[in-house]
Amino acid sequence: MSVALTPLMIPLAKFLFTPKPHASNVDALLGQKALVVEPIDAKRAGTVKIGGEKWRAVSELDHFEKDQWVEIERVEGASVVIRRLS
Repeated sequence: MSVALTPLMIPLAKFLFTPKPHASNVDALLGQKALVVEPIDAKRAGTVKIGGEKWRAVSELDHFEKDQWVEIERVEGASVVIRRLS
């Protein structure tokens, strides 16, 4: 009986014990809200606070004032690109 169940148990065991992929630290930032710490515009980078950490932030088009909430659009190197909350 156990020999007959072995072909069924192997896929089940692989499913249950294979680690699930999860977002890396950088990927986990995408879509998160951030608080502007230093003003940011299209020509000048500033700083945002994401979950207690400060990040260098840039914007492609918009201007953001201090204490404004923004959304993380993507990460480029050590900087985040931000946009208005949607």
